[in-house]
Amino acid sequence: MATTPTHLSLLTGAALVASVAMAQQVVLTSEGGELELTGRLISFENGSYQLETSIGPIEVSADGVTCTGDACPELERVDLLVNARIGATVEISTETNQVQVIGRLLSFENQVYTVETKLGSLELPADGTRCEGEGCPERRAVPRAALSADLRSALGLD
Repeated sequence: MATTPTHLSLLTGAALVASVAMAQQVVLTSEGGELELTGRLISFENGSYQLETSIGPIEVSADGVTCTGDACPELERVDLLVNARIGATVEISTETNQVQVIGRLLSFENQVYTVETKLGSLELPADGTRCEGEGCPERRAVPRAALSADLRSALGLD
């Protein structure tokens, strides 16, 4: 059977629809690679991917995953310190070693350490300091869209 212009246009339209649907398919992979989630990207809002998967819609925070596929948004990433172990011992020192604080980590919020020392609680900004010990957070590139408005403001990113 010969392909008429009408058939050709229908075939082209079907191929275009299929390629758009395939372009929306993404794979989210956890940082360690132990988890992969495949689905159709519905949207990306407030630092979270919304996917349609074989088991239904799923929302996944952009923090801690990598998106692969044509439909993945380009995310600006910010280097932050995350996953501090509250209650563990830390040694915080300035880059020049002029100040050194050893104590128990009480909190780590908005990139500020609060350390319990023999002199009481001290707050030290993460910027310009080094942390050593089991309570220290790890450095990670976090999508800016995944940061709360308070943290963006505290970091001067707004």
